[in-house]
Amino acid sequence: MTFGNGGGDHRHNLIVEILSRAVAASRTSSGLILNTFNALETSEMAALRRDIDVPVFDVGPLHKLSPAAPSSSLLKHDRGCLEWLDAQAPASVLYVSFGSIASMSAAELVDMAWGIANSGHPFLWVLRPGLVRGAPTQATLPDGFDDSTRGRGAVVSWAPQDEVLAHCAVGGFFTHSGWNSMLEEGFAERRRSWVRRRALGCEETRAKLVYDME
Repeated sequence: MTFGNGGGDHRHNLIVEILSRAVAASRTSSGLILNTFNALETSEMAALRRDIDVPVFDVGPLHKLSPAAPSSSLLKHDRGCLEWLDAQAPASVLYVSFGSIASMSAAELVDMAWGIANSGHPFLWVLRPGLVRGAPTQATLPDGFDDSTRGRGAVVSWAPQDEVLAHCAVGGFFTHSGWNSMLEEGFAERRRSWVRRRALGCEETRAKLVYDME
């Protein structure tokens, strides 16, 4: 399932401009190194090698090639969430995370908070600093949220996502469909339900790729 948050022509034009610049830069580069692999995107890799006259190296998924490498995020993992997951029933927890770049409005945060609360499901929510546009460093959840979810939810500022997605307690993933998140979920030992929220404009393409994989 994919949720969209709009964006209009300005967002579309911005994405087109960014992609156009990326393509132009790639044509003048010495080569491209991509976090993907040929078996996942066979036709896309063939088209890229045909249309861009530089060497293309598909070296992914990098998180599987070097799982012990330290995270590139500047945010510190809250590993206590893994202990919390240990106490939950198998496939019962909704994991909510929108990566390190995507953002939302304060109104969207409120709607999402009450949607999570009203679902009645256990949840692990990564509410990172800077997630809400124009908010202080750490966003504030709406009044009453803590009381309504007490005993069945955990909110952390950052989490070791590959370990969370591999945990037997996680049964669903509410994501912005970022490429790293998709690879981590796609190659987790267990598959789970996805809920996808549009964030940057190219998530529908990624979501279709995951759908085709499934």
